[in-house]
Amino acid sequence: MANDRQRAIERAILGDIWTTNEPYEVLRELCDDIGHRYAGSESEKHGAEFLKRKMEDYGLQNVRLEEFQMAGWERGSASLTLVEPVERSYSCVAMPYCPAADLTAEVIDVGEGEEADFERAGADVRGKIVISAAETNKPGERKSHRTDKYGWAVERGAAGYIYINQNPGMLHITGSITGRNPAGDRAVDREAPIPAVGVSWEAGSTILRLLERTGGKGKIHLKLENRTFESTSQNVIGEIVGSDYPDEVVLMGGHYDGHDIAQGAGDDGAGAVTGLEAARVLAAHAGD
Repeated sequence: MANDRQRAIERAILGDIWTTNEPYEVLRELCDDIGHRYAGSESEKHGAEFLKRKMEDYGLQNVRLEEFQMAGWERGSASLTLVEPVERSYSCVAMPYCPAADLTAEVIDVGEGEEADFERAGADVRGKIVISAAETNKPGERKSHRTDKYGWAVERGAAGYIYINQNPGMLHITGSITGRNPAGDRAVDREAPIPAVGVSWEAGSTILRLLERTGGKGKIHLKLENRTFESTSQNVIGEIVGSDYPDEVVLMGGHYDGHDIAQGAGDDGAGAVTGLEAARVLAAHAGD
């Protein structure tokens, strides 16, 4: 009888998940109505309050917001101009936590931007704006993260960094960069030491072709208006207290914030909503 009861509960839970459009509607509202939810922004706060209400509606217990201090970041205008060998402007986006900058410097192409590429470039990196692929996708080889590449550039005294999207489609590449003090969480710690921007594959490829004409020599001007500031964020917490083992904890979660130039549906809105959906159906059968 116990097995029959357990199977009936499982069928009810799985049937509910299979037939409902609730998670899609939650994700739609989170992305379309609330927006990007960049950490420390008003949009993110609205997202947290929305998810808290959903937890309450679903019958979770001890629902609350857990506020904490963090470094916020806000982008302003961004421009990238190839000054030499020809003058030409390209669309770009500042990478999150990029500082404000008004900089003209020689540019150096380090290819994939792997550590070996920086070692070959050596002292030539100092004082220059590095340009490289944002990601390395070579089968069987370790894929370096953009923050690895950024760190190697900073260590060698680079003045700035330009990341090229590896995928065609006229889309900028984005992603946060490492702060001056990775161990700290204040604004002064989190702001990056040198400016970094992302460009599309098309823009980056054009810049590299133009540099080839002069043996890789050229100059670029970056003008960026961003600010890093003290802010707050919050975790959204809800509980389903166990009937037999109330002191034991199974923890499940996902980040609901996203980048400010998109809606964060895949990273990680869908993940957060999937966790919330699991909580919804389990809460409906709490005590069964």
